[in-house]
Amino acid sequence: MSERVLAVGLDIGTTSTKAIVVDTESLAVLVSTSLPTPVEPSGSGDMRRSSAVVEAAKQTVAASLSELGADERAAIRSLGVASLGEEVYLVDRFAAPLAPSPSWYNTGVAVPGSDVDPTLSWHKLAWLSANRAALGIRDEDVAGFTSLSGVVASSLSEPIADRVTIDETHASRTGFYDPVGRCWHPELLAEAGWPASTFPTVVSPLSHAQPISARLASDWGLPTGVTVTSAGHDHLCAGYAAGARNAGDMFLSAGTAEAHVLLFHGPGSAAELPSGIALGRHVTGDLYLHAQLAAGRIHQQWSGLLAPASASTESAAPDPSLLALVGTGTQTGVDLLGVTAGTRPEQVLAAITDGIAFTARRVDETLARLGGVTVASMIAAGPPTHDARWRLARAELAIAPISVSSLKEPTAVGAALISAAARGLPSATPRREELHAAPAWAAGFRALTAALERAHGRRTDT
Repeated sequence: MSERVLAVGLDIGTTSTKAIVVDTESLAVLVSTSLPTPVEPSGSGDMRRSSAVVEAAKQTVAASLSELGADERAAIRSLGVASLGEEVYLVDRFAAPLAPSPSWYNTGVAVPGSDVDPTLSWHKLAWLSANRAALGIRDEDVAGFTSLSGVVASSLSEPIADRVTIDETHASRTGFYDPVGRCWHPELLAEAGWPASTFPTVVSPLSHAQPISARLASDWGLPTGVTVTSAGHDHLCAGYAAGARNAGDMFLSAGTAEAHVLLFHGPGSAAELPSGIALGRHVTGDLYLHAQLAAGRIHQQWSGLLAPASASTESAAPDPSLLALVGTGTQTGVDLLGVTAGTRPEQVLAAITDGIAFTARRVDETLARLGGVTVASMIAAGPPTHDARWRLARAELAIAPISVSSLKEPTAVGAALISAAARGLPSATPRREELHAAPAWAAGFRALTAALERAHGRRTDT
């Protein structure tokens, strides 16, 4: 019988920080603890003091580990940290943070007139440069910058001087890293006010592990040899946990925003990307394309208006005369066509769910074309995947076989599994539920798809 291996996963999210302990063979989550992720409102928008996040992370891990027995703590081999994508922190030569930084969603600090995506790290670094005197940042103290997960991982590890790193998934969200050529653009960093010496060393999450702090290991009752890994961007860690690990896999993270992430090997046609589509390096080292739509927000808005008066949408047959035209990106508007005085609320909700699924299909077709890859499988996770109508519509309209992951806390589990893989430890293949189309509704969905194609074409023409 093989030795039991447990791993700790930290998910540092926008509002909460979660710590789990997972069995890498069964993928069972033994314990899960959550605390708020600290944020500080300011006149420049929400700021994050990474030292406060580090303390919250330590408290969360300690709380989870305190619920384990001595034998379970002895089986822990690694700890992985996932975090939101675009927050960056200036650090000293031991990777200790030097100043607070704008939160990833704080676009109020964006440089006016810049054509760089306002959420990317470039704007945060430009703001830090412009405000270095007020923040007490001395140029001689700045050894580099790293992600929030990089700061936390370093704080949990034995200190290593003059070795500032950033994992490649977070480097891809800076705005000045080339994921195809795997190199930095010093001229873009200079425009943000920092010299090329500020660039950190880019590392792969699957091959970079540091020894845990001896003091923390002792305090937490962990065995010697436990390692810590900055596991990467939260969406990508969740996809890794769900099984999106190979070129041709597409991960669909369904929530308030619905993220679509396609893995592929080569550059394809991705050199010239349309607005709203991002290119980066995945945890596995493959390239990925990312797009999103405001699917969850749209559904929540309309459910709030119609759900109290509606019956189940599961029984509402697809209707090519009742169409919901849904946009991409952050667009939340819906054009409803064919609504009459006799249209029931559940029919409208079903049409919106189907319209979202159709727009998602168009997004996925675009990603596959740009990546020059045939989508082999689609893996979905998130609360909307439990909705019966969502499942019916996606089974009919997805561009490849689609399955649903039921993993609890997939981002934290992904961080844990990546940390185990970074030290060569295997983990189980996650189980998923395949979604199946309803044969009785196949003709109705074909007619609906054709009607939506025509309607979207007319809207584009005008």
